[in-house]
Amino acid sequence: MTITKVVDTDFTADSEGDVIHYIITVTNSGNVELEDVILVDDNAYIDGASCRLLAGEGHDGFMAVGAEVVCLATHTVTAADMANEGVDNTATASDEESDLEGSSNAYHKIGRAHV
Repeated sequence: MTITKVVDTDFTADSEGDVIHYIITVTNSGNVELEDVILVDDNAYIDGASCRLLAGEGHDGFMAVGAEVVCLATHTVTAADMANEGVDNTATASDEESDLEGSSNAYHKIGRAHV
């Protein structure tokens, strides 16, 4: 399983309250079907409507070999992010049945707004 997470550069975030947009891609790069894949990102909100890979209503819980799912996530810039001048953010995907796991980190530097 592979996972990539990148900052969507169509949006900018340089002030507290701005929203950083991420694109997370989970791929079954192995040679067996995955079951009950779970995507976790403790520092961003994952839009469930954009991420149809996870088990749930209308989904059988399996991810075929070679299947790829693109998910959207957001993070609202906080005062702490401004003080750190950036947001370091990691998403992790795991498969409950085989204990496979993948993670990807995205760093977004926050510039100071010019007045």
